[in-house]
Amino acid sequence: MIRIIVAALLLLSGPALADECKSSDGNYVLKTGPDTYTFKALDHGKTIWTIDADYACSQGIVFCGITFDTTKGPFDLPVEFIEASNGEKYVVFSQASQSFASSYMRVDGFDVVADRAKGHEQDEINIPNIFRCR
Repeated sequence: MIRIIVAALLLLSGPALADECKSSDGNYVLKTGPDTYTFKALDHGKTIWTIDADYACSQGIVFCGITFDTTKGPFDLPVEFIEASNGEKYVVFSQASQSFASSYMRVDGFDVVADRAKGHEQDEINIPNIFRCR
């Protein structure tokens, strides 16, 4: 029983503080911290937008998530942590792409508050579902 609890805690614990994680195409970077996750979109190695999201876990039933500021108020997105058998760690936002894309299709949709580089003020913000951490 104790082994199961310890294994569950290891699986549910997030990546180490200040991990840098990348999307599979390398165009998105996620920096994790104890309370804040910072997302960056890159174009030829230059940052085109940056988003900060608050990170928190519930007490009791373990549920972790991030909260983005949007033009319509806070937007919550669940986060999961997976460690592969080879030791690689992943941060998974299983609903990210669908949630962001659908917000742009709706008339009453939202836009995520982001620091945008000049020339990218109108870019739609989206984040990948999976980041690999080192």
